[in-house]
Amino acid sequence: MAESAKRLFVGGNWKCNNTLAESKQLVENVLNKLQFDENRVEVVVAPIFVQIPTVLDLLNKNVQVAAQDCSATGFGAFTGEIAYENFFMWNLMR
Repeated sequence: MAESAKRLFVGGNWKCNNTLAESKQLVENVLNKLQFDENRVEVVVAPIFVQIPTVLDLLNKNVQVAAQDCSATGFGAFTGEIAYENFFMWNLMR
């Protein structure tokens, strides 16, 4: 791959941090104010799963959203896992 084709990846996993109000403030006061060249840098955040719809609604489109603990097996009885299909549908609505 040519040097000019490489993109830097910057990601942040929120773990179990932030109330919904704190996540909204983080998006509005920090993430939406980021200035970067999308051709050179990819920015991804992974909020708490139940906050993903709100974060997607508020977040500028130049920052991507990921889900934490996605199950490799899809739907089923996998405690603590998130079925990728649920997350995928939210991203399609974006």
